Amino acid sequence: MFHAVPNGDAKIDHVLIGTRGLYTVETKTLSKPIRGECKITVVDGRVAANGQALNRDPIVQAKAQARWLHTFLAESDLRAFVQPVVVFPGWLAEPFDIKAVGVWAFEPKAMNAFIDRQSAVVSPEQVRAMASALSAYIRSQS
Repeated sequence: MFHAVPNGDAKIDHVLIGTRGLYTVETKTLSKPIRGECKITVVDGRVAANGQALNRDPIVQAKAQARWLHTFLAESDLRAFVQPVVVFPGWLAEPFDIKAVGVWAFEPKAMNAFIDRQSAVVSPEQVRAMASALSAYIRSQS
């Protein structure tokens, strides 16, 4: 796992690289209401917290981060699908059509279960090569 990966003017909060896939993870920490539910909904590809649309669209951001990582790795002839993920600590994400939206969105505790359901798609050798390339890039940005 990599944290705070620079990508241009921004940073990817987390990158996970393993045999079950590659994941960019955007963490959205939202203030909770004093009372009531803490519910995330995704409707028509837009995210809302307790019915209020978020100012910045985390789905667009997550997809851009995944594209950046995919392009970065492809430049080293390392090709694999990168799954964009948005996590909302402490908030319950209502089920939605993940395939149609193209982004996973949920409470961080649910992430392991989602990854565990994935089949192996990357060899251990590819994992090492991708991790090595990303590690070298991060060091070069310091």
